[in-house]
Amino acid sequence: MEEHTATLPLAYDLTWTVIAVLWLALVIATTVSVLRARHTPGAAKIAWILLVVALPILGSLAWFTLGSKPAERGGPAPS
Repeated sequence: MEEHTATLPLAYDLTWTVIAVLWLALVIATTVSVLRARHTPGAAKIAWILLVVALPILGSLAWFTLGSKPAERGGPAPS
């Protein structure tokens, strides 16, 4: 006779639920960060948000590594 584990489907569902919630939290956090960025113009914000929605992990990684920092100005470095 085969043994049936009733907790396996529950663990499977819980795992995918946690992954989905973390995925959604990443998209929301990145979208909020994009919208709050003062150095990014409106059209660029729309492009960033579309990228984050289309490719959540890559788009978020790109935003937090490339887009969230203001462009450096060509002035003298502070001493």
